[in-house]
Amino acid sequence: MPADIVQKCSDALSVAENYISGYNIYVGNLLDEKGKTHFPKDMKLLSHWNLRDELKANYNKTEEGLTKQK
Repeated sequence: MPADIVQKCSDALSVAENYISGYNIYVGNLLDEKGKTHFPKDMKLLSHWNLRDELKANYNKTEEGLTKQK
């Protein structure tokens, strides 16, 4: 593969990874069908990693854990 193409692919991957690693989800603003949030108002999670960890941390919390996952 030509070096300039490899470099462009590498640059695109780097930009995408930086976007993903800095993308925050403000879960305190997420509302259920009744308009209620199940997270602290100021809570934000980095997409994927922190979101995944938060959901996994609630697996053993019967109804509350399932509600947060939904």
